[in-house]
Amino acid sequence: MKRIFIITCLFLVSNILAQNTFIPDDNFEQVLINQGLDTPPLDDFVPTANIVNILELFILNANISDLTGIEDFRSLEHLQVNNNNLTTINVSTLRRLKTLSCENNQLTTLDISANIFLENLFIDNNNISVLNISNNNRLSVITTVNNPIESLDLSNKENLRLIELDNNNLSFLDIRNNNNNLIEVFSVLNNPNLQCIFVDNTTYSTNNWLNKDSTTFFVETEKECFNITCMIQVDTLENIDTCIPYSLPNLTNGNYFTASGGNGTQLFAGDIISTSQTIYIYNQDIGDANCFRESNFTITICADTSNDTFPSYFTPNEDGINDYWKVTSELTIKNIYIFNRYGTLLSTPTPENGWDGLINGQKAPSNTYWYKIVFENDSFKIGSFSLLRK
Repeated sequence: MKRIFIITCLFLVSNILAQNTFIPDDNFEQVLINQGLDTPPLDDFVPTANIVNILELFILNANISDLTGIEDFRSLEHLQVNNNNLTTINVSTLRRLKTLSCENNQLTTLDISANIFLENLFIDNNNISVLNISNNNRLSVITTVNNPIESLDLSNKENLRLIELDNNNLSFLDIRNNNNNLIEVFSVLNNPNLQCIFVDNTTYSTNNWLNKDSTTFFVETEKECFNITCMIQVDTLENIDTCIPYSLPNLTNGNYFTASGGNGTQLFAGDIISTSQTIYIYNQDIGDANCFRESNFTITICADTSNDTFPSYFTPNEDGINDYWKVTSELTIKNIYIFNRYGTLLSTPTPENGWDGLINGQKAPSNTYWYKIVFENDSFKIGSFSLLRK
């Protein structure tokens, strides 16, 4: 009889524990209480039924050191835990995860091998030196700014749209995914050990991806990389943002050109630049045409939008009133880009028609959206607006 009683008690305790998720970090539990997923007082547990079907979880600036319990949020598709004190995070059970943002923590490792549906990865400002993304073939966005990552192979990521790898310790980077033309944002500045970046097409990358160190080169093959022995120097200049014309300074190594590879129009010290553009500094060994170095910098002349109209909201309810988000400008608009809060590009409407609130023919929900407007002179404006539906 005593044995039956003990077995029964153990079963009941096990059953009770199975219905709750252990949350040892009080700050983490308090956030869950604040979001209505748990009730006071703090007791290190949250009902598992309250969290197992949650699709989004945003925990920012909460001073959390231990994310134990996140394993039971098994339906999560979007997880943001930026600006905390995390040293580890276990997302191995979050098999549906599409967005993971854990910027500004103290992570030294990150295992995302089980997250095969991951599309957006933001890990800026951590201390991760090794990042294995071999299983994450759906990646569209990856940012690893300010990490000591040494090697990254993106060659089988056909959906890439945005790559920001500034201030790492990269010595190897391969992005030969046969879709380089789809990448809209690319930046690998301040990686002094990165001599070569393997790409689909050297000319395309050189002309379109300008945010790299002057000592880093685009190549298509390993042989091209091995043959980089040129020791010639070239000056570098910082990007310029100004609202007045800019005078080109004197150079010690190299000459100014309006196009890459010493092409375009040659410019000279003292020339006045009055429109936004990228200027190239090119230096070639007089005795060896294959030995050259190039840097570039962008001069952005700010756009005067004081008389322009950028609506703060629109109501696409098909009632003929404010159904389109349209901008007006005295400057000629070249491109309009509409993004959601995750940075996903949703639409590229024309200035004449504006945005009708549709994404691939489907109605976008009421929410805040972001825009980037690029003008004909290459100046731009970024902001946000609201879509409101009845």
